[in-house]
Amino acid sequence: MKKISLIIPHYNGVEGVKKLLSTVPTKKGLFEVLIVDDNSPLASFEELERLLKRTAEDLDVHLYKNGSSNKGAGAARNVGLDHATGEWILLADSDDYFSENLLEILEKELESTEEVIFFPPTSIDTETNQISDRHDQLVSYLTRYTETPSRSNEMLLRAYFSPPWSKLIKRELIIREGIRFDEIIVSNDVMFSTKVGILAKDFKIVDEIIYVVTRNSESLTSKPNREKFFIRVDTTVRRVEFMREQFGEEIKNITFNFYWMVRAARVQFGLRAALKTLLIFRKNDVPVIFPEKKLGKKLKVLFFTKKEKFLF
Repeated sequence: MKKISLIIPHYNGVEGVKKLLSTVPTKKGLFEVLIVDDNSPLASFEELERLLKRTAEDLDVHLYKNGSSNKGAGAARNVGLDHATGEWILLADSDDYFSENLLEILEKELESTEEVIFFPPTSIDTETNQISDRHDQLVSYLTRYTETPSRSNEMLLRAYFSPPWSKLIKRELIIREGIRFDEIIVSNDVMFSTKVGILAKDFKIVDEIIYVVTRNSESLTSKPNREKFFIRVDTTVRRVEFMREQFGEEIKNITFNFYWMVRAARVQFGLRAALKTLLIFRKNDVPVIFPEKKLGKKLKVLFFTKKEKFLF
């Protein structure tokens, strides 16, 4: 049995997979690599097959297809979980890659007893080759807890380190708690990561970078999609409900506010979408705190027309 099962969803991005695999250590017995293709065009799938045949000389690589009726990274990742055999689960997106010292860092942690090990990621703009800010929020959760290990900072870290990557997860935790990815077109990893973080018996933070997230102009200019936005709204409601179930009265010690999503709905989709978002949140007791003190100013903020950019 391999120590680590690396799960990678793929759709029409062979060059990204090629770069990612070049950063995976080839030490015998360490990794099994599970790549799950999410119904790529035939030419792309065949190109991926050729790449993996060449890679198989150095890595234990397995290629699967997402044969379910649900498309998307969530469904593909679940296929990977079904086939994983490693003691640890490590996840990666096919357009990202690992740091050069991945092997050195991981080998020191493989015998850890904690169920989750968090690592601070970094990010890079692929067009300028400069450090991006995509990782900043995640690192802030780690830093906040490391500097002040209060219960409230612990709860924030457990619940809000949303991406599935840049952490090692004991497969036993996933099996014991029946944790799966949502098979939806966006935010498929939110509830998975929330459950992993909250339900883990224990965790630790290793202050070394193992994962590099990429960002490009396409990810910054994607057209707003109303259906995807409200899937995110629904996921937010389910996350807050789960936090409330697990943390109980302790959740009052966490300060969080989803006013920004109401405002994003107004900017991107109009007033009706903003009101719909607000009503959904109010109905489900999701915190929405307006920044203005007076009702008139609240309405002024909600009805504003200035165009702004919101990233998800």
